[in-house]
Amino acid sequence: MLLFIARLINALPLSWAMFLGGQLGRFWHDMAPIRRKVARDNIQLALGDELSLKEQKRIIRRAFLHFGMSFMEELRMPWWSRELSEKLVKREGWDNFENALIKGRGVIIAALHIGSFDLLGASMGARGVRIAGVFKDIKSKTAGSFVSESRKQSGVEIIPPRKSKEQIVEMLSEGYTIGFAYDQHMAHYRGIVCDFFGCPASTTPAPARFAFLTGAAIMPTLFIRDEKHGYHIIRFEEEMILETPYEKLDDNIRHNTERLNRIAERWIRSYPDQYFWVHKRWKVMQHPEEFEIPAHLQDKVLN
Repeated sequence: MLLFIARLINALPLSWAMFLGGQLGRFWHDMAPIRRKVARDNIQLALGDELSLKEQKRIIRRAFLHFGMSFMEELRMPWWSRELSEKLVKREGWDNFENALIKGRGVIIAALHIGSFDLLGASMGARGVRIAGVFKDIKSKTAGSFVSESRKQSGVEIIPPRKSKEQIVEMLSEGYTIGFAYDQHMAHYRGIVCDFFGCPASTTPAPARFAFLTGAAIMPTLFIRDEKHGYHIIRFEEEMILETPYEKLDDNIRHNTERLNRIAERWIRSYPDQYFWVHKRWKVMQHPEEFEIPAHLQDKVLN
């Protein structure tokens, strides 16, 4: 059934699909008060001192509109091609990516759930880049199967989120590009607590940890929606060179993970209406007893 719907959406002109996606996003905004509250609480925590309530509400409404369009693009992804990638995705900083790739130790894409984020990997895979991504399991078996097949067809290899260390190390050694979205809450046994918008947030240490382990380059990469709906920009920033101000490896991993968070904050401030605000990012604040919170963030929990 889902594949049948996807075929129908793919048969539509791009502008029609984006219009329907926008309407779907508006409907979701109006009919999902719980998710709307999560988004409102998140943006208040992150940007409440910088934006008025009116601005926050406008950003949330537009974020839901973008979610709807991204859903339509997800349905169309099985038919994503190099031709579409060249037509719909503008590349910025591609030299930065190629310069990192040519070193031969693999590239770690550090990305966010911003814009139509699943198309980031698809746009690179369609261009012939050997790319793999670490993806969380999708609860719905039908949706999970559809999304997995869509990713594979677009050239993205799938790495499971658990027990994949050896696979990632091997792929990086072979010159692969591995994508990590580092802006989602992690369970206490998988994440480290770092500063994110001034509050403690459990964050994956994977980009920094694997960069230290393998020598792979960390490439902060932003994938955002262009002004014309259905069109996108993929932006490769300069390679993030690891810093080692501490004696212990774990301290240096936390330090560099927080550096990535500073990049994420800059991106989100630039494109707040494209960010995935409906994810419960700051669960540490609700259950601090479950996490090992560094000294410099202890007062944030107490407040």
